[in-house]
Amino acid sequence: MTYDFDLYSGAHLITPTKPRKPTIGRNPSSIEARAFADALEEYEREFRGYEEDKRWYLSERSRLDTEFRDKLKKDYSLSDEEFDVLWSEAYEQGHSGGIREMYNYFDRLYEFVLKYNSIAKK
Repeated sequence: MTYDFDLYSGAHLITPTKPRKPTIGRNPSSIEARAFADALEEYEREFRGYEEDKRWYLSERSRLDTEFRDKLKKDYSLSDEEFDVLWSEAYEQGHSGGIREMYNYFDRLYEFVLKYNSIAKK
């Protein structure tokens, strides 16, 4: 079984960057206040775009995560419950290392369970 870890980790996705809110000094001149108001309007437009991009980004990450998990579940012929037990432990152990590390833990846990079950059946 081979998996495109770069795809499923979202390596091709660009993380949206939150725009920086403009600031104004304590005693602005009228020129500074007008410039601030213009900058604030621009910031608000950019922020709406950022929120839209962020929603899409999170949705895409969620879709890729679900697709990867469904592929694992199918490839390993696991029920939802069996998969959830293995995946939750693999996630706990490997999420800081990324999706490849979680997969490595998942695969080792799966092999461990198979060995344990074969012994328990004797």
